[in-house]
Amino acid sequence: MTYQNEANEIVFYCPHCGNEMTVAAENSGKKGRCPKCKMVITIPIHTMNVPELFDPNTVFHQKKMSQLYKDFSDKHDADILAQLPQVMKISGIDFDVLAITLRTDLARSRGVVIGCAPFYNESVSGETYEYNRLSFLTQIGKITKHDMSTFVMRTMMVNMFSAYIGEDDMFNLSVIRRLENIDFDEFEEIVYELAKYGDRIEDALFGGDVH
Repeated sequence: MTYQNEANEIVFYCPHCGNEMTVAAENSGKKGRCPKCKMVITIPIHTMNVPELFDPNTVFHQKKMSQLYKDFSDKHDADILAQLPQVMKISGIDFDVLAITLRTDLARSRGVVIGCAPFYNESVSGETYEYNRLSFLTQIGKITKHDMSTFVMRTMMVNMFSAYIGEDDMFNLSVIRRLENIDFDEFEEIVYELAKYGDRIEDALFGGDVH
């Protein structure tokens, strides 16, 4: 949700970590760094003076994806503190992306990024087929590759998720599924497990909420 308040300021959320920010309207369209996660962001251009009504059908092109998130947001509305839709390029592919800030069971919040995009693959017979790739990601904090490898090998805490170092030495947890093969129960489980494990790993690495 992005809107312009009565003081002519833009209120928006970081698409990487969900951090809420307020900036002067004249800065709209400029780039900067989120003060929390330090990732580069673009300040949205916005003229509305009231919060937008969120509609997943305007975020995701895939009807099934829109329905999955609508069912999720209807069920967990009290836990969703922020929602920010955008298009993000991941591995050269334009993803429909929704960054949400989710209240966790540790009485704090965590940013989870959900993305969906069509992919094309070639079968053994040489035929090309299309499927929709659904990705879930949360960022933990900055860490070296050596420290991450040692931590993962020592604790085995990454569960069903992939752990990797992204831009600016950021420790990420992610999981990818085919949209065609996922149902609501699995969608819900992934979002909450990702948030829960993100908090647990953050506690183990940094002793608390640092991201």
